[in-house]
Amino acid sequence: MLNESTSDAEIQAILDARYSMMDSLGVYQHHDAVTGTSKQNVADDYSFRLSRSMAESNSVLEGYVAEFANFYGAIKADSWAMCNVNNSTYVDCPVTESDSEIAVTTYNPTTVDQDVQTIKVPPRESYDVQVYDYLDEAWSTVESTLLCYDFLENNDAQTSYKDCNLHVGAQSRAHHMTYMKLTAKGSAEDAPEATDSDTITSGTTSLKYTGQ
Repeated sequence: MLNESTSDAEIQAILDARYSMMDSLGVYQHHDAVTGTSKQNVADDYSFRLSRSMAESNSVLEGYVAEFANFYGAIKADSWAMCNVNNSTYVDCPVTESDSEIAVTTYNPTTVDQDVQTIKVPPRESYDVQVYDYLDEAWSTVESTLLCYDFLENNDAQTSYKDCNLHVGAQSRAHHMTYMKLTAKGSAEDAPEATDSDTITSGTTSLKYTGQ
């Protein structure tokens, strides 16, 4: 948080991240960016500029997430890693299957309170979830639902792995962070191996998918 102990370097890092994001958003106001009518190389440049600005902002935000967590006594951690909400599977997020306990902080950037939060997690039988209460300065257990499915990684090779969404019944207030502890229970079975499922057979015909 900003106070009299904030160094000039920290303030400059915040301003640099802000200016970078404002520049990228300014470029996005171009009519080709708004309508999606740009050529592919221009669209790629739009995406690159925005992802670069997000990375700069995230590096600053991660430090303040750790500072707030330590300040409130919720979680003692020196560093955090960012996982975008639109990541396809948990493999894209900074968690591993060997982690039995995961500390998670979610941020609600909207002006509306959110009653359910969805988190990408490695496959397990279930998770126990605790949420930190700022007022009581204590952890409380909340309800959660784990939904897993087989994610098709390579269509040609028919390789897949199990991906999971953890839906947590914890309110996230507008413009607030929520601190959670996830404790894995047991281990889920591996995704089933690929079988010869590219052939559909009826009583009179047989249709085989060749990947073409």
